[in-house]
Amino acid sequence: MIFEDMKSRCSHNELRSYYKYTPGKQAAEWDHFYEEGYMALTSLSLPLGDLTRYATWEELLKASGFTAAQVPGEIWSLWFFKNANIGDVVFATRGVNTCMGVGIIESSYYYEPAMDGYCHHRKVKWLTNRSYHFLSSTLKGRKTLFRSDIFGPVKESGFLLNQYKELYGDLKETFQVSGLTAKSLYTGKMEEAPAAKVAEIVMEYEREGNLSFWWLNANPKIWSISGCHEGQI
Repeated sequence: MIFEDMKSRCSHNELRSYYKYTPGKQAAEWDHFYEEGYMALTSLSLPLGDLTRYATWEELLKASGFTAAQVPGEIWSLWFFKNANIGDVVFATRGVNTCMGVGIIESSYYYEPAMDGYCHHRKVKWLTNRSYHFLSSTLKGRKTLFRSDIFGPVKESGFLLNQYKELYGDLKETFQVSGLTAKSLYTGKMEEAPAAKVAEIVMEYEREGNLSFWWLNANPKIWSISGCHEGQI
């Protein structure tokens, strides 16, 4: 279900998605990729070749030799990497708490044979190569900022962009010109969030076109809208 949801978002051009990307083991390839303006993944352990040969997830999975019950993280990373949209945002990472830089995808996926296995490419307009290190005390409820996969969705993109803008003031204009105006939502306890503040944030998202709507099924025995009072969140 999670995969189908993300696959739908990847193919929906009106939505901008945010991804984390690990440029080699311990970010060893970062300087090279930053200077050359691209990012690349290696798949030496999987005889897949050019990913454009696979029109569906099922085709890629079959070619990799795995079943739906045993999908390795590398397959997920390759599929997201291939299907991310031009204009999506990438955070280059080292480990699960350090961001090495921020960029915007500028090209479709393309394949280039390479001895080191880094055959899967996307051109990227890197906006900065300055680092940000996340401390668990910065964001309530989060001990780490990134997942451990090589390439995958980022949940706290708004928070991360705001941290960059606060740490490096000159990046505010750079981000604004590139359309990176996402804001982090209120991160404290929801019952403590002033209703007016939440409304203000939602209206700002609507003006910028960054607001998505989701359907949530809830067990009425656990939570019911009829149990809420006016003004509650």
